[in-house]
Amino acid sequence: MTSKTSTAAPSKTKRRAIWSGASLIVVAILGLAIWPLIGGPAIFESRTISELMKSAKFIHPVEDTVHVCRDFGCVEGWKSSVGNFLRFKSTGQAQYWETILGDGCRRDGEILVDFSALNLGINQKKDAVDVLFSRKDWY
Repeated sequence: MTSKTSTAAPSKTKRRAIWSGASLIVVAILGLAIWPLIGGPAIFESRTISELMKSAKFIHPVEDTVHVCRDFGCVEGWKSSVGNFLRFKSTGQAQYWETILGDGCRRDGEILVDFSALNLGINQKKDAVDVLFSRKDWY
């Protein structure tokens, strides 16, 4: 008696399972490769303006929450040579004020830099953006 050995192609279900597994592995590898580019675990960490200002002595920051936040209702405010930095309780509040201030500000999460009252040159605006987005790798 001879035994028959099956040489038939894998079933559709088996092929689908293999492709699904391979796809998940590719997505996981891409996610791990992209993770550092989008900030890694730092994107989930709350930050304060005081942390930003530690490396921004060149813009002459001064903590002045009482005066800076008086009209905005922010929780932290700093004056600097390139504008006022304001931190809000939520991203929604920061978006609201970003909408009101328009082109005179920039926002990253719940922190906003307002340079609308100043007549800044391109290099000063660049300094403000560089401080605000200090965790971002632009290049």
